[in-house]
Amino acid sequence: MPYPYPNELEEIFTMASGQRVLLRPIRPEDEPAHHEFLSELTPEDNRFRFFGKVKELSHEEMAHFVNIDYDTEMAFIACTLNEDGARAHVTLGVVRVIIDAKGDAAEFAIVVRSDVHHQGLGWKLMDKITGYCRSRGLKTLAGDVLPENHHMLDLMCDLGFKKHIDYEERVARVSLAL
Repeated sequence: MPYPYPNELEEIFTMASGQRVLLRPIRPEDEPAHHEFLSELTPEDNRFRFFGKVKELSHEEMAHFVNIDYDTEMAFIACTLNEDGARAHVTLGVVRVIIDAKGDAAEFAIVVRSDVHHQGLGWKLMDKITGYCRSRGLKTLAGDVLPENHHMLDLMCDLGFKKHIDYEERVARVSLAL
């Protein structure tokens, strides 16, 4: 039986700008907002996330991003909140992990919209996914980053990740022992 939606993982976060966002696990009904989020990424954000140019994702690909099995993967999204605290359904960032078959390591990917960079959201999303992985008893969290993505590499180092740059493959592998 698949894991039910984990409401207990929802939390409010206030960015440096003062804007409050809801951090929560992704759900299938997030597909329209997630599609809009991905389509509005800058070319650089798109390249840093997908390691190439992604013009548009099909419905099937998008469904794969939002319809997850909470037992083997997790994705946290950051959505805007209105002044009254109601959800505005605008996605500002997402971090996801896929847990390996042994259940002791996970691979992450993260992207935050350019207009909210330097607001603490990337740090908070990584902190949230790292805490989630620890709570699941995982031993390692790792991901690939383009070597020219200095902001992300600095963030990973600040969070205690170790990095190894493979110059032949043009990728930096970052990993954290949990």
